Amino acid sequence: MLNKLVLLILAAIAAVPATAADLQGTWKLTAEGKVALTLDVQRQPSGAWFAKVRKPDGMSIENGTSVANMGASTGERTLIDSAGTPEKLALRFDPARPGEDRVRMSVAALDADHAEMIVAIGGQESQPMALRRAGPSERVASSWEPRRYSIDPAWPDNAAIQGLFAEDQADRADPASIDLSRLIPRDQAREAQTMALLNGGMLRSGQDYYAAAVIFQHGQEAKDFLLAHSLALAALARGEPQGAWVAAATLDRYLQKIGQPQIYGTQFDAKKGEKASQGNYDRTLVPDSLRQVLGVPSLAEQEVQRRAWEKEMNPKP
Repeated sequence: MLNKLVLLILAAIAAVPATAADLQGTWKLTAEGKVALTLDVQRQPSGAWFAKVRKPDGMSIENGTSVANMGASTGERTLIDSAGTPEKLALRFDPARPGEDRVRMSVAALDADHAEMIVAIGGQESQPMALRRAGPSERVASSWEPRRYSIDPAWPDNAAIQGLFAEDQADRADPASIDLSRLIPRDQAREAQTMALLNGGMLRSGQDYYAAAVIFQHGQEAKDFLLAHSLALAALARGEPQGAWVAAATLDRYLQKIGQPQIYGTQFDAKKGEKASQGNYDRTLVPDSLRQVLGVPSLAEQEVQRRAWEKEMNPKP
C-alpha cells in the first residue's frame, strides 16, 4: 500500500506544469536566427533528470559567442549523469566520437522562457549563452555555410528605451553648451518613461538595462543614482560589459550625493571659468587594478581627463 501511495505522489509531481523557473522542456540556442542546438530536459518519476542535446555534427562553440564547423546532419549527445534542481542543473554527456572530450553543461533558468547555459569541454568553460524555449515544431537547422555564426542574445533590445537613450546622449553631445534649465526637465521626462518601461517588464536585454542605467545616472536625487547602480548590475548580469563602468560611476555619484567621498574617481565637476575638480574623493580605497577591471581610468589617466574637461569648458579665445 505504501509503495502504491509513493508511486501516486511521484506521478502527481511529474504531472505538475513547469513553473516560472523550471528547466523542464525543450530549449534552443540560436545563431543568427537559426537553431544551432536544442536541449531537452525532463524529470523522471524517480526524481532523476533526463537530458538530450541535438546539434550539427562537428559543431564547435567558440567562447560562448559564436559557433562554427556546422555539419549538415544532426547528432545527439548521451547523458552520463546529472544533478541539481528544477532551476539549475549540472549535466555531463558522453563524447560524440571516440577520442573526444566529455562535455559538461551548467544550465540555469532565468524565467519561464529564458535560461543560460555554460559549456565546458576539456576544462575550458564558455561564457554564458542564452537559451530560449523552443516551439514544438522547431528543429536544429541543417543548412549551414562553412563560416562562423554569432550566437543570438535571448532578449531583443527594446526600441523605446533605445530611443530614450539616444535622446539622452544627443542632449549631451556638446557639454560646453548644455543649458540645465532645459536639460533637467527633459531628463526627468525620460526617467518617468524609463520607469514605466521597467515597471511594465519591458526592459529585458543587457543593452536595455544599460540604457536605463545611464538615463537614471543623469537624475538629480540619491535614489536616482542608487536605482541606476542596480540597473547597471542588471546590465552586467545580462551580458552587457558597459554596465561595469556605469556601476562604478553610479556608486560614485550616489556616495557624493549623500555626503561621502567617491571611491573610483568617475565624477568630475567642470564649469565655465573654474578649475575642473573631482570633489570629495577617497583615492586610497580602490586600487588601480580594480579600476581597470571595471573600465575606470587609473589615477594618472583621471588627471589627464580632468585637464581635458577644464580645457573644454574654458576654451582659449
